[in-house]
Amino acid sequence: RLSQEELKVGKILLEDFKKSGIYMNPEARTQFISLSQDISIVGQDFITNVDAVKDLYINVPVKDLDQDEVGPAVMNQLSKDISGSYYKIPSYGSIPFILLRTCRNEDIRSKIWASLHSSSKEQINRLTQLVKLRAILARIMGKESYAAYQLGGKMAKEPHDVKMFLESLMKFSKSATAKELKPIADMKCKSLGKPIPQSDEEIFHSVRPWDRDYYSFQIQSQNKQNKQIQSVSLSTYFT
Repeated sequence: RLSQEELKVGKILLEDFKKSGIYMNPEARTQFISLSQDISIVGQDFITNVDAVKDLYINVPVKDLDQDEVGPAVMNQLSKDISGSYYKIPSYGSIPFILLRTCRNEDIRSKIWASLHSSSKEQINRLTQLVKLRAILARIMGKESYAAYQLGGKMAKEPHDVKMFLESLMKFSKSATAKELKPIADMKCKSLGKPIPQSDEEIFHSVRPWDRDYYSFQIQSQNKQNKQIQSVSLSTYFT
């Protein structure tokens, strides 16, 4: 006689066999195996190229970046286009991330951030192909979606349950997230001469993705400077 643990393991294995098309006719099973292999190949190719961006460089007007407070160590590494009117900022390496921390111009930071989070045409095609293959497989297995097919026999059971869980998690963490972003929102609004945000929604509205690194770096630099001033004052007092 099997124990409760052994029965549970057996049910899990049975669900896996069902997902593998154990009850399919030979023709449908052959199609299932072919689709599964294609999904694995395309999926691995997609993951391998996840860092592939749309453009290797973005053009930023020379006058805009020259007016900023970016250090010479970075500026000396930037090349210009043929006309000499634009800096060519790479979408790879350390330079774009340094500029996200040190560039005061929000428009430039937003362009850099968007470029870093863009995808090449080939990568979009891979994703489109992957979604189509998953949809075909789900239809063969009699499911509404690939998510429903994958969740069958698991704790979440249905895509709706996963969505509800994620929404509740977002709601639960909303206040904590706003609290972490508050110093960034305050510094940004002060530097732009705007009212200090009070509510969570105002904080989320004021802080953009390309603001985090810049203002976090400014806050760290300010705190470090304050500590140095305090250290000098104490040293003078005990001298």
